[in-house]
Amino acid sequence: MTLGTPSSTEQAGHVPEADSTQQAPSVATQQIHAARSPGERFFWLLAFLIAAFLFTPGMKSAMQPPEGAIFDFFKEWAAVRNWQSEMPLYTPQRAAIRKHLGLDLASEDGFFDPYNTHPPTANLFAVPFGGMSYRNAHLAWNLTSLILLGVSLVWIARELHVPLDGTVLLAAATLLLASDPLKQSLIQGQPNLLMGFLIVAAWRADRRGHSWLSGACLATAATIKLYPAYLFLYALARRDWKAIVGGAVAGLSITAVTVGVFGVDAYRDYAQTVLPELRNVTNNWGNSSLLAFWERLLGAPVKTVRPAVTSPHALKACLWMSWLAVTTFAGWRSLRAESRSDKDAAFAVVVLAMLLMSPTTWHHYFVLAAIPVCVALKLSHRAGWQHSATWLSIIALTLTPRLIWTLLIRQDSLSGQTNGFWERAGSVAVPWQSLTALSYQMYALLLLMAVLWRYSRQNLPASPQPSGETGSE
Repeated sequence: MTLGTPSSTEQAGHVPEADSTQQAPSVATQQIHAARSPGERFFWLLAFLIAAFLFTPGMKSAMQPPEGAIFDFFKEWAAVRNWQSEMPLYTPQRAAIRKHLGLDLASEDGFFDPYNTHPPTANLFAVPFGGMSYRNAHLAWNLTSLILLGVSLVWIARELHVPLDGTVLLAAATLLLASDPLKQSLIQGQPNLLMGFLIVAAWRADRRGHSWLSGACLATAATIKLYPAYLFLYALARRDWKAIVGGAVAGLSITAVTVGVFGVDAYRDYAQTVLPELRNVTNNWGNSSLLAFWERLLGAPVKTVRPAVTSPHALKACLWMSWLAVTTFAGWRSLRAESRSDKDAAFAVVVLAMLLMSPTTWHHYFVLAAIPVCVALKLSHRAGWQHSATWLSIIALTLTPRLIWTLLIRQDSLSGQTNGFWERAGSVAVPWQSLTALSYQMYALLLLMAVLWRYSRQNLPASPQPSGETGSE
């Protein structure tokens, strides 16, 4: 948005199961490949053409901010410029706008973070872009992020032995073009695709028996934003101490490098000044976390949400019970996993639990659900409710929630005045709207967890065993 309203929507170590790169395609892979009909290929070709027509302009414009606009990547870029100018890393954003862009806010209205809300190490990854102008740095960051996304998707396809034929490529391109979370990640310049790459790398390393590397990748992701640390639940449940030690060593090493570059004051300012600010946005409409769900129903009323009842004790009880239930299920699923496909499903469940457990789960976080989506599609195949439920979840997570908000929250619940079709100004969500329009994407995450829970080794073909590292990778 323009500078009138800058925006921030904001195993024990196991031996790899034996097999080689010369392993023949699995029966499941052959069935998937053979089952593709001309009708399916035509469907995805048509869907791709429609998606290209509808969404390519928006994706293209998302790559670089227009003149006079700033988005989330400004936080990292400005932090690097602050450091280069010998200013505090977490200088208030408004002062950083004036210093580095020579501009100011055109209006006091709108959602605007007064401080950079990202941990110090997130800024470390932006150092290579600090010598560019903000707009060019944002573009370069997005191009780098898309390369990481491409590598991540190829790794997932290879690990799951999904043939990258024309139909698969068309389907993937269609979903990426239509993906509002991807578009929002690019608009904001979020580090989601970098974290997604590290999570996929951790999963890939775990499949190949490289526990130290898996833990190091997870720890790196957790230093960029804190919530990926939850993924160590998978290693804890499986008693993979090598992954945990590898994560601890990597996390401490990266933190030491960050302190060496930015100084210890960056961490002090982040803990004392920035973190307290984050509690003010948890019940935002765009937040799909469990915390937001219960705050919108049982918390204090705010300008945009009217709760069913304000009860701090009920809020705390419901929140902790839901957190305990999700974490217990994710840990149990990881502990009970035996076959490779079971372990894939368990890791995917922990990723979904991470999204639910994070205090803020913005729409653009859903790009981190690539492993759960791909594993659910691979395991559910084409029959039964699991396959339909997976696609229903994909649609719910892919399309913009503004469409549902517009359909279900068109009335100003306080004044009784009707808004325009896309207009959201003055709208207040009442409890039934919080339970539907504001929570359906949280339900989609839970539905994907149910699909992965219902997966059974007895009635579905198992995934082929992982191959070892080769020089061709």
